[in-house]
Amino acid sequence: MGYIPRERVEQAASVTLLDYLKSRDPESLVDLGGGNWCLKQHDSLKMSNGKWYWFSRGYGGHSALDFLIKAEGMTLPQAVGELTGAETEKQFIGVQEKEKKDLVLPEASSDCSQAAAYLRKRGISSRLISYCIDNGLLYQSKEFRNVVFVGKDREDVPRFAAVRSIYGPYRGDVKGSDKRFSFRIKGEGQITELHIFEAAIDLLSWLTLMEYRGEDTQGKMFLSLSGVSGTGKKLPAALQEALDEEKSIRTAVTHLDRDEAGKRAVQNIMETLGGTLEVRDEPPDTGKDVNDMLMAYVYGIDTTAKGSKEMHGGKPRNEEEKEI
Repeated sequence: MGYIPRERVEQAASVTLLDYLKSRDPESLVDLGGGNWCLKQHDSLKMSNGKWYWFSRGYGGHSALDFLIKAEGMTLPQAVGELTGAETEKQFIGVQEKEKKDLVLPEASSDCSQAAAYLRKRGISSRLISYCIDNGLLYQSKEFRNVVFVGKDREDVPRFAAVRSIYGPYRGDVKGSDKRFSFRIKGEGQITELHIFEAAIDLLSWLTLMEYRGEDTQGKMFLSLSGVSGTGKKLPAALQEALDEEKSIRTAVTHLDRDEAGKRAVQNIMETLGGTLEVRDEPPDTGKDVNDMLMAYVYGIDTTAKGSKEMHGGKPRNEEEKEI
């Protein structure tokens, strides 16, 4: 039978119905002012202060999880899966399954339109999205329509995958992923410069900014660490692998988040590599991360405001970014 880890239920329960609908179907919402919202098709469903109540039906709740169970008729595992993008884990009474060590990628959807739309909304270049899809570096999963970022080894074999829900806050690595081969993109020619990011979407954001500036990727490698927590005084596994693979690297440039974990990771990288490489720290000049900086550039909005990444209403400066 299936079970759901407590932390995953808590994660799903933290998503408000308003935030869920803004990500899933923003056109269905009506702003009543004063922090109050309703639905176009069901104006008796009111949302305010993180709560919701459906007056014509006589029930309400505190989260999107409550709504999916009460109004949509989903089971708890289905609702948690919808909000977190994670499958219910399987256990069998009296049988202990062996841990799978090999990476098994989530089944791919027949198209990537929703994942691509989500990334475009985050400001990512349409040309860059197409490049990644064509080269097997990202796709849309079939069951939950998540974005899946794929990391490959030098033989072009997938060894890592990170999942990002396009409807909820869930993000995580696929079981069996090897962090040494986190999501990366290499330019042409001998690699002499390495650019380092915490997440795949920050990496794509930086490349999008380079595209706007007319800069090329010749001789450069762009590497996601897939998080920086727990690295301690050791180099992150993905960074160490990249340096082992590309012996010609002479310069490392960090673009990590402007939070305490990011600052500690930058300090560790600079102290560890400072004697062997030129190491520069180039954090985002606005917002918490590189995607914040891209969103500020593309949409001219304050990305530090709660929810602005997911629910902006602006249009990109580059009109070509509207369609993939």
